Amino acid sequence: MTARERKTKVSAFTGKGRLFRKYYLIVSSVFIICIILTGGLTLLFISQYWTQANRGSLLNDSMSVASMVERFADSGLLFNKADITSGERLREFIAVSLKTTSDSSGSDVFIIRPDGTVDLCKEMVSEDVTRYPGEFECEIHSDIVFPQSFTETLWRGDTYTLYGDLPGVYSEKVFLAAAPIMARGQYWGAVVSVQSVRSVLTTFILDFLKLILIAMGIALVISFVTVYFLVYSITKPLSEMSDAARQYSNGDFSARVKVRGDDEMSSLCRSFNKMADSLEAMEASRSSFVSNVSHELRTPMTNISGFVQSILDGTCPESQRREKLNIIKSEVERMSRLVTSMLNLSRIEAGALKLEPRRFNLTELIFTTALGFEKSISEKNIDMVGLDKLPPIEVCADADMINQVLFNLIENAVKYTPEGNSIEIRAEKRAGTVYVDVVNHGIGIPEDECRMIFERFYKVDKSRSVNARSVGLGLYIVKTLIGLHNGTINVTSDGKTYTCFTFTLPPADKTAASNN
Repeated sequence: MTARERKTKVSAFTGKGRLFRKYYLIVSSVFIICIILTGGLTLLFISQYWTQANRGSLLNDSMSVASMVERFADSGLLFNKADITSGERLREFIAVSLKTTSDSSGSDVFIIRPDGTVDLCKEMVSEDVTRYPGEFECEIHSDIVFPQSFTETLWRGDTYTLYGDLPGVYSEKVFLAAAPIMARGQYWGAVVSVQSVRSVLTTFILDFLKLILIAMGIALVISFVTVYFLVYSITKPLSEMSDAARQYSNGDFSARVKVRGDDEMSSLCRSFNKMADSLEAMEASRSSFVSNVSHELRTPMTNISGFVQSILDGTCPESQRREKLNIIKSEVERMSRLVTSMLNLSRIEAGALKLEPRRFNLTELIFTTALGFEKSISEKNIDMVGLDKLPPIEVCADADMINQVLFNLIENAVKYTPEGNSIEIRAEKRAGTVYVDVVNHGIGIPEDECRMIFERFYKVDKSRSVNARSVGLGLYIVKTLIGLHNGTINVTSDGKTYTCFTFTLPPADKTAASNN
């Protein structure tokens, strides 16, 4: 990693207002909120589930002890007045069972009488055989008296559960479950199991929170690291694009963005690099254009100035004046064509070029345009082939624009056809679409340059070109004019012996629709 890359990476996070920092903080905050919400909802759900399960567990304990007491009561041993000692031993056994159940469940399990007072509890277990539960009272439960509204439900033989407070008995929230003792068809009391919500639920929540916090801590560390690399992988190319754009604004088009992977961001990077290639090529073309235009203007102006001066000061012989005037005329025409091309380019870029379609005979226009090059064709001894075979073709288009298209294509064909070779022009109409071919023999165009030849300011390799001073606007203007007609133009060449330019004009109704 270079020093510049390290600096970019550090500043991406520490720099105030940078995109990386914004996205990192936003995404991290979303992760934290989601984790907290998930943990909170999980805790709420688990607490509710645990509360229901705990109430059910207390009810099972009460019902289990009540069932045991009912069996003793049904046997007659528990309330046998003839054998009080055996009855007290059973009560002691029940008290032991209450203590065992209380200790195992972490609750307070006791038996109440039909009037709501406590009859037996774990505190009444005798420490020796000389004392029985009936011989003393529990200081903890002696003051507890359950209201009639509580015992009425149990009298009917129904169980009772409570999550909350019980006025007059428990002022704080408790878990409470009671099961009636029904023996010999009578209500003998009930087994009550009680737990303090604060002590039990608080312990459960604290234990659960420890697990949640550990899991959340691990999740946060993983999410922070993941988000860091995720956001960095997104913002890194954007940062590189920003740096490259600053270089482009200073005229340096050499910077490129590194393409990573095959996703939307990598597609954006490829498009950015392609744009940079186009800008670099455009800048090179612009520089070449300025150089060529300067040369194109300077050379004829120098020639014109020299010839005019020689005529004015009398140094030019009378016999050479006509020849020099013809040269001046040729140079002026060349400057006029250059200015016209530049004006057309300006109109195209401004969107001021509009179609004025009308019906005309395309074949006659091809003849007329080709005849304009009669002198150049004769001087180079070039054969013009195919004009006598052209069928009458009527089109609906802008005649002036199509004339310029034909002029530029035929001019290029004449310019790049060596002496003694031929130029062929073909035209036909298929399924309403008009096809026109302008073929020159003798010089081809390399395949890699065929794809770029219609670009603005582009010129074929100067080492191959017989007209290196061309500014590269003619074919760009041709493509634009054909595009305005909703047509197409392409070029094919073997790179050595021929080049064929083919343009199409769509049916008249489509050309009119394009103009509208």
